[in-house]
Amino acid sequence: MQGGVDSDTANCIFARMIYLLRIYSNFSDEKSVENLKNQIELVQDLKILISELIKVSQTAGILKTQKRV
Repeated sequence: MQGGVDSDTANCIFARMIYLLRIYSNFSDEKSVENLKNQIELVQDLKILISELIKVSQTAGILKTQKRV
């Protein structure tokens, strides 16, 4: 995988990001609100990057959709 990150590592990083979203959303102090906004931005950027990589992989024939049975 690009950059030497395997799927297990990527899943772990994403799970930690979601965990941080949940933590920051439970607090209303200024720093937590700022951290929540930053974390939301990071997750949104990650979603865009994943979508782009999926499109590239599909176009290159590396990733194919499964046929429904």
